[in-house]
Amino acid sequence: MGKGASKNKLKNELQCKDWKFIEAQDPNKLKYLDKWITTNNYDGRLNSKNLVNLQDAIIKSTKRDRRKMEKEGYEDVDYCFKEAKRREEGIKKCKEEEKEKEEENHRQQLMFHRAEDNETGCVGARWR
Repeated sequence: MGKGASKNKLKNELQCKDWKFIEAQDPNKLKYLDKWITTNNYDGRLNSKNLVNLQDAIIKSTKRDRRKMEKEGYEDVDYCFKEAKRREEGIKKCKEEEKEKEEENHRQQLMFHRAEDNETGCVGARWR
């Protein structure tokens, strides 16, 4: 039929390149990515809300038939959803740790602050 040179490469046209994270872990999980982009308007982001919407769209289109869901790549979407959740939890944990460090640093600064350190008067025999 042809070499596929004239086919659109949908993966490369996506603005968000989060799908490359999944591709690095398991390239077989992105077998249906082009299909998700064309039929369900998936944008390639590893965002749990987007992936839940994609899962719902697959369930609606297949009417919960296991074989059809397999052909649509439901298991791969589920894998991507789990990775997205892990990623979001890691980001949340990192932000919490940064906030705790800032609070601890602020507490230490308050603890070592002395009022007499702020005096700027001249000291010495000359200025008396």
